[in-house]
Amino acid sequence: MKTAGLAVIAAFAAFTGCGETKVTFSDDGGAVSDGGLPDAAACDPENKKVDILFLLDNSGSMAQEQQMLAEGATEFLAALTAGGIDFHIGMVTTDVNFNPLTECKPGGECPNGMGCVRASWRSDAVNAGDYYCVAPSESVERCLRDADCPNYQCNSQGDCTPSVCGRIKGFDDNRQYCHPQNSGRLRFNSCRKGYSTSEVDDRCELAGAHEEVLTSELRNSIGDQEFLAMFRDNVRAGTNGTGFEKGLYAVRAALDSSHVDPVTGANLATRENAGFYRNDAALLVVFVSDEEDCSHDPSDHNFDEKKDTNEACYPSPNTCHPDCQPREASKGCNTTMYPPEEGVVATENSEYAAQGVGYCMIPCASDSDCENSPVSGMTCGAVPGFGGAQYCNCAFDRPTVNANSKYAYLSPVQDYIDFLKATKTRPDLVRVAAIVGADASGQADQCASPNGVACAGSRYVQVAAAFDRNSISSICAGGLGPALTEIASRLAKPCE
Repeated sequence: MKTAGLAVIAAFAAFTGCGETKVTFSDDGGAVSDGGLPDAAACDPENKKVDILFLLDNSGSMAQEQQMLAEGATEFLAALTAGGIDFHIGMVTTDVNFNPLTECKPGGECPNGMGCVRASWRSDAVNAGDYYCVAPSESVERCLRDADCPNYQCNSQGDCTPSVCGRIKGFDDNRQYCHPQNSGRLRFNSCRKGYSTSEVDDRCELAGAHEEVLTSELRNSIGDQEFLAMFRDNVRAGTNGTGFEKGLYAVRAALDSSHVDPVTGANLATRENAGFYRNDAALLVVFVSDEEDCSHDPSDHNFDEKKDTNEACYPSPNTCHPDCQPREASKGCNTTMYPPEEGVVATENSEYAAQGVGYCMIPCASDSDCENSPVSGMTCGAVPGFGGAQYCNCAFDRPTVNANSKYAYLSPVQDYIDFLKATKTRPDLVRVAAIVGADASGQADQCASPNGVACAGSRYVQVAAAFDRNSISSICAGGLGPALTEIASRLAKPCE
């Protein structure tokens, strides 16, 4: 199987292009880039409506951080409740794929058990005459509702990209098909196991498909226990997303009424994401990622995500090396160089290890013992957390030449700042928080914890710092409850 690889039409360039952004509002929600802004007015302490959009990194390194978010849910909800906040909560992921449909051969099998359907005409996402995995099954060609669609893709850890039912440009306009739920769509957890449409994922706290928009009205209706379970399930977005994390792009795609989705040809803000954005509510965006943002223009041919590594998303020199984090032995040590099978147990907590946990470590006496290590650039020395014994290691923050860098071609951060500022009529109605690679002072910086290495979230920090009401926290902190509490108690309230 292969993923469709088509050039995206120039309309997308306008979505991420340079220039002044002005915004008005559509009647059915979403920000529309074509109007002006009135002068700022005083904050209204009586308006406690806040739309909270979480941007969740769902790449392969985020399992522990998503769990920490889930563990902070009770504190987050308590702070919102204490402030009497009328909230809407939505979640999107960094998983933005400009050509997300899997190609197949006529009569062939799709990896998820879905059926192969021939595209009738060329669109931004399909070629006329080619076949794609979009039918619910080999025997059922179209879907009627989301529940008809199996998960679109799953990884070896059982984390899946849910699929949704809808029209797809290039196929029969009178039929609906299954396509991935990503690229700026509000995320809900279908809680289905693998590619089954009926078997429940036992990692979910609450069975059944969850709501896309979690509201204070829903919480009052179903109670705190069920609401918190739904929130926790939704923030566990899995680790099946792309390694080219396009968080800024996803947030704009979720909110911008001028954005056209390449798969459906529809606008997400007023269609799939309708019901989240309220014109008379404040907007609070919360970025949660352990990588740098890699948002770029989909029509920019400097990027080829099928051939590039995600080093393309970083500058040169690159000062972030997640591979330098020792691998937990429970996940498997991938070479005989790592004895013993249970790993080397850390004797104390450090930024490299958690006390009592076994890690894949290579004992050494000199640097020559590390020449054939699976990670390049390793040297021999003491590693914090392992009692002074010598092992092959590398510094996660060492500067190295990045010959694969395409950092200069990423979409300008200022474009996203301008868009967010223009979504509301007053500056105080837009607030931004970043839980990313940062130091204790709120400056973007690579950091490490027993959960893994986080690269500096420079682009996310730039966006947050551009707003008077902001919060910047390190994702390497021991727990995310305090950061979530600050966001809910300080940024969600009407006035500073």
